[in-house]
Amino acid sequence: MKTIRDNKVNLDNFRKGLFTLREDFAIINEREKYQRVEEFRMAFTRLILTVNQAKEKGLWRKTYFNLFDILGYQRLEMVHSNVLAWLLNPEEAHGLGDKFLRAFFYKVFNKKEIPNNFSIKVHREKWEGGYPIDIVVEGKNWWLVIENKIDSDEQENQTKRYATKYKCKGKLGENVFLVLLSPTGWQPESHDFTPVSYRTIRELLETLQFQSDSDVLIRHFIDHIILDFGG
Repeated sequence: MKTIRDNKVNLDNFRKGLFTLREDFAIINEREKYQRVEEFRMAFTRLILTVNQAKEKGLWRKTYFNLFDILGYQRLEMVHSNVLAWLLNPEEAHGLGDKFLRAFFYKVFNKKEIPNNFSIKVHREKWEGGYPIDIVVEGKNWWLVIENKIDSDEQENQTKRYATKYKCKGKLGENVFLVLLSPTGWQPESHDFTPVSYRTIRELLETLQFQSDSDVLIRHFIDHIILDFGG
């Protein structure tokens, strides 16, 4: 951990140096330019060396560059729900088809097969009884309902309200699967909901192979879960 912190401090200091150098370039005269450019070249060379050393130690992705940290999305439920809804939708361009959805059912509910994988629809913030549910996956005669919590607590009787709503569908012969997702797997108020942690999401993702276009986002999502959620 000390090495990671030291590398991060070094990179932060280098970034500050780059910004300072950029400002200096605007005011220095021609006689100083060569020396400044040479200093920049040497500093950049040192940065590349540091990056390569970090890569060799397996620290580069986890230490220096994460999309969720840079964009300020570490704790935004909406962004995380968008990513998860994207992964759960077999028709999206992540190249997984229904693999993540199937893996989720198997890991969380010990079901090797989705009840029926035809005509799957994924809804974000589906309004039920005056309240938006974060993610609802709708199949033929089955429902997967995911309420996503990161920093906010469950609202009063929130999971109980959702359970009552969807248990009515269960009485009609439809399969209902209810999940409360949180960084550490908080226990929901409703016993009909299954608690799931982001560690579980990370473990599922690490078992799958992604297309090159989506690999960057997924790898950064995995690293973000490890670093920001302790997963």
